[in-house]
Amino acid sequence: MLCRGSKKTTGSGNLQFLFWAVLLMVAGYVGVSMFKPYFAYRSLERTMEQWAKITLFRGGRNYADLNEKIKWVIDRHKIPLDIKDVEIVYDPEEKMLSVYAEYDVYVTFPGYEHHYFFQPYAEVYADED
Repeated sequence: MLCRGSKKTTGSGNLQFLFWAVLLMVAGYVGVSMFKPYFAYRSLERTMEQWAKITLFRGGRNYADLNEKIKWVIDRHKIPLDIKDVEIVYDPEEKMLSVYAEYDVYVTFPGYEHHYFFQPYAEVYADED
């Protein structure tokens, strides 16, 4: 028995829920796909800066650990960058170590392609203590 003022459900609530659930999933997928290249870039830049500091603290001439860590981040995030394209320059007069790279990333969806151009850069100076 129905009470006065109650409505019958016709199933449109289920269809509306399904629509919003699909829309939310698509928006989440697009958001994650667009954010991943930026996250990889920031991770690479932080690693470059941290390991440049460590390398500079150790004397600034042996780049094996720095190269190894950068390569690990490149492989982990599948960054389209070859370790040979990463420039490492040590200036003994300034006691400065700089690390630079550049690469392109394309995120493709049906009917749309977004282009990112990244230039991770780290410049570290020795402390004059």
